[in-house]
Amino acid sequence: MAETKASKIDKEIQNIRELADVNESYFVGLMWSNPIECYSNYGSKIESDDFLHRHWGFFFGLGKMLYKKGLQKFDDISVNATVQEYGVRTAFDEYGGLDVMYELIDIVKENPMNVESYFDALLKNKVIMSLIGIVGNKVIIDNGKYKYKDMNARQIAGYWQDKLNSVSVDSVSSYDSENLYVDSAEFLENLENQAENMMPYYNSKILNKVCQGIPRGEVTMIGGFGNSGKSSFMVDKVLMSCINDVDKTLVVLNEEGADKIREKIFLSLVNHVMRAEGEKMSFPRWKFHKVSEMTDDERDLIHRTFSRWKELIDGEEAKIKIVFMEQYKIEDLRNIVALHANRGYVNLIIDTHKVPDQYTSSARWEAIVEATKEIYKFTRKEGGGFYLRTILTIQLADSHIGDRFLGYDAIGEGKAMKNEASVLLMYRPLFADEYDKLEVKKYVPSDLSPTGYVQEKIPLNKAKTYYVLFIPKNRFGGNTDSGQDCILIEPNFEFNSFREVGEVKIERNYA
Repeated sequence: MAETKASKIDKEIQNIRELADVNESYFVGLMWSNPIECYSNYGSKIESDDFLHRHWGFFFGLGKMLYKKGLQKFDDISVNATVQEYGVRTAFDEYGGLDVMYELIDIVKENPMNVESYFDALLKNKVIMSLIGIVGNKVIIDNGKYKYKDMNARQIAGYWQDKLNSVSVDSVSSYDSENLYVDSAEFLENLENQAENMMPYYNSKILNKVCQGIPRGEVTMIGGFGNSGKSSFMVDKVLMSCINDVDKTLVVLNEEGADKIREKIFLSLVNHVMRAEGEKMSFPRWKFHKVSEMTDDERDLIHRTFSRWKELIDGEEAKIKIVFMEQYKIEDLRNIVALHANRGYVNLIIDTHKVPDQYTSSARWEAIVEATKEIYKFTRKEGGGFYLRTILTIQLADSHIGDRFLGYDAIGEGKAMKNEASVLLMYRPLFADEYDKLEVKKYVPSDLSPTGYVQEKIPLNKAKTYYVLFIPKNRFGGNTDSGQDCILIEPNFEFNSFREVGEVKIERNYA
């Protein structure tokens, strides 16, 4: 009858135990024959329960007790006194007592140099039997690449530790890996895919030139001071682009309600889309709060604009979903994002990102930094993320309202959250003394230049309000910390418009 696989495994295990019996006996014999040197080297590296055979573990442990008493030689009187002292006479006699140990000492005393190999074999046997209890009989089955008989204890443990780590990483952890080297064709394809996944800022030639657009799989932050129109800016530059790009977008609000966002979109649509298509009417913003005073023409404009809006998003209103979070909690946010990401939403706008409610960190800045890290985790493509374009509006610190140059310090709470962003934009109003002081330039088409453009100075109107847009961080181009020009913007809240005027140089030491 052919030998079964199970019986072969049983024989292999039995063989390991039999060989271990001999190996462990010789190891203990050497320990007892030269206790000062051997126990000083190996006594702290293993314990009695590391032996497969209990009787050799017993004699090893007994020798350790004798060594700790300072005995340089284990004689009859010392051994028996210690056995009596610790109450192990029954086990000592059952395992053969001193007769067995003297016989072993006599066998191995001429080969003290073998103690290291016996020690290695002891550890190997322990590792093998322990692993069999964890991962089964595969530990003693050769598979071509894995041959346990040719490996030491460390190699065997490392091999199976790697297997267990792989299971943990693949099944539990958020983890991806890839080779650093790729061929040039793949590299170029990656660059093309990255460019294709850039969504342009709406009606923003200069900003798109500097930042290339809004990247997917990255976090973009837009910072402004309180009551400076962060939501309006976000709608005009980002949400309008989402509408135009027809990508599914999730908008998470925790301050303004959905109707306020709809008002801003409506105004931007009237100003940018309807007017470009021949619309003559404008809409006075204050009428939103005086509905009873709306004219029939104004109501008709609302109907026509919303109808056009529906066309722009292919008639699917669900392509832009608004979620209002009364309690801004990152755990809830993660669940909301996961639900929508699995339904094909690729854009995430959070207005406004702030210290989460009921934060548990010891400080507010720690809480918002940790929250931003979590947002980046589900934004990125790698490591189990959802590969989103994430845009966060953030409020800048009031203590920096008077700053001429805006950098990371203006973030205020949790400056370290900038580390999670690929692009950071922040703006401030143009100060009164800057209208005559700063030089604004813009490139305009011209046949006089070989490039097709010439730089033109733009005069500023002191009756108008302007914003200076800084770009402290930009992984896709220049940043204002390293000399990139700022962008001058003319906000018009009546039309929810933020028109680019030109570029302006603001030096870091500017005062």
